[in-house]
Amino acid sequence: MIKSKVMQRTYIMEPKSSSENKSILDRFFDVVVVVFDNKYIKIERLLFVLGGLVLILYNRPWTPHAKVFSRGIRVDMPGRWMGVGFGLFFIFLGLLYKFPKKYHEEGLICPKCLTPYGLGRAPKSGKCKDCDVELEPIDGFYDRHPELRDKKDEVPEDLMDDLK
Repeated sequence: MIKSKVMQRTYIMEPKSSSENKSILDRFFDVVVVVFDNKYIKIERLLFVLGGLVLILYNRPWTPHAKVFSRGIRVDMPGRWMGVGFGLFFIFLGLLYKFPKKYHEEGLICPKCLTPYGLGRAPKSGKCKDCDVELEPIDGFYDRHPELRDKKDEVPEDLMDDLK
């Protein structure tokens, strides 16, 4: 605790927390790490949103007398509003589009026909080839779907003791 006298009054100042002692650059990197660790905000989404913002800011439709050029030719107001429309399209595309996964990190299984797909063998669409149903991760599948567990195929406990 630090005591200081200012204008004949005594103030007790608490020491700054660790977040207040960080520089602006350190805070920026902390935010960047949090953004890229988020499962929803991917780099593809961020690029589409930033591209849309750049298009909107470059076209400046709110200032009618701004000089906006495209390939050396001055763009009139309807053309600028069209650029804003493309910018909004890119922003919505970045926020709402479900980007396909490049590969699956774990084994997948079809919840309808129970066909397992190993690592790297699952279809890129993420759907079963036979049933056209969204595949689910194998890990914890029967915990999520206990009704699909086949009781007659389970090994009895006394036999499991003999196998150990």
